[in-house]
Amino acid sequence: MSRELARRGHRVLGFDISPGMLARARDSVPDVEFAEASFTALPVADASADHVVCTLALSHLESLELFFREAARVLRPGGHLLITATRGHFIGSALYPLLEEDSDGTVGYMRNWRHSTGDYLRAALRHGFLVRRCEEPTRPYLTVEPDDLPEPLDHSGPPDVWALHTWIPDAANAARAGMTALLVWHFQLPG
Repeated sequence: MSRELARRGHRVLGFDISPGMLARARDSVPDVEFAEASFTALPVADASADHVVCTLALSHLESLELFFREAARVLRPGGHLLITATRGHFIGSALYPLLEEDSDGTVGYMRNWRHSTGDYLRAALRHGFLVRRCEEPTRPYLTVEPDDLPEPLDHSGPPDVWALHTWIPDAANAARAGMTALLVWHFQLPG
């Protein structure tokens, strides 16, 4: 998203709390300014941004209220808030559950929260946002393709739940049939 916005001529400020993700972003999009910050406490002046874009990150936040309050603070009147969010988890993706390993080799799962459509609406409306659009695209592909072979199960570390999908492909595909993949929001502050 940062690359596309910069390509379209926007001045882009990107924030993340992960130094590793910031390093990847800087390597990928060197023309964008990136800094370490939480999306609930942005180092941006009040009413100074035309747009706030948040992609696939709000599942890491237990309460959406904090994010929507911060977005309302930094947006100018008439400013736009664009959000993409997972609908539950990307079942079948290596992205969830997220395994994290700290410096001493301890492995754990990164916490994620599921937010309903109503959770987003309540938080947005409480902070003065208007709903401009909401889309829920469905996943256009199978979890397991017909020619996928069962993956060997690795018992040496934390379980890879996605490896089980190829062992029972009909069940894995049936569980995903017609499921919404993303929730895409366009909100706007009155202006």
